[in-house]
Amino acid sequence: FRGLRKVADVALRLTDTEVKVRDATDGGVKYGPTGTQLSELCDMSYKYSDFHEMMEYIWKRLNDDSKNFRQIYKTLLVIDYLLKSGSERVIDVTRDHIYNIKTLQDFQFVDEDGVDQGLNVRERARAIVELVQDSARLDDERKHAKAAREKFKSMGMGAGGGGIGSDNPQRFRGSGSSERYGRDSDRYEFRRSSPPRRTSDDRPRASPPRRQPVTPPRGPSPPH
Repeated sequence: FRGLRKVADVALRLTDTEVKVRDATDGGVKYGPTGTQLSELCDMSYKYSDFHEMMEYIWKRLNDDSKNFRQIYKTLLVIDYLLKSGSERVIDVTRDHIYNIKTLQDFQFVDEDGVDQGLNVRERARAIVELVQDSARLDDERKHAKAAREKFKSMGMGAGGGGIGSDNPQRFRGSGSSERYGRDSDRYEFRRSSPPRRTSDDRPRASPPRRQPVTPPRGPSPPH
């Protein structure tokens, strides 16, 4: 599979930067983006030679057909991560393209099973728009992400500390699904929610034992 993909990359004339963006936002893979992938994109955001090419391809991946909802959703996750951990230039470019993200607040896609897969995209787009428009909160998020990265590096655990793709898996709610992000080995899936677990109060209680009627002792029979 990897060999065929490399041949396709050559045919499509994808650069190394575009390949990294494609792999991190691949809708055909039900996990990721991984911490390693996000860390590589984050590093590229600080390199002038890679930055513009990376961001242009990110917007291209974002503006795809609605049937590629996983790709669009994972691209939003990449943008979210770069806003918090990447170069400050990511913030400026995202504000310039805020309309592209705002339109996804109305994203619709219902799969063949009738599941609204667009909810995840709508919620993530809405969260990014709110974050970009709140400079104070965005600054706090970037400080928190920086502190988390430094902590993980000091512990020898690599990049990706804090936020999506970190070593602390997080769950995000969606339309009857749960998505998990974490280490490279963690799976990322759109799964239907399992039925709620019963609590002790919900479980049927055993009926109390039935009491047997007590017969009073019989006295001596009266004389005939």
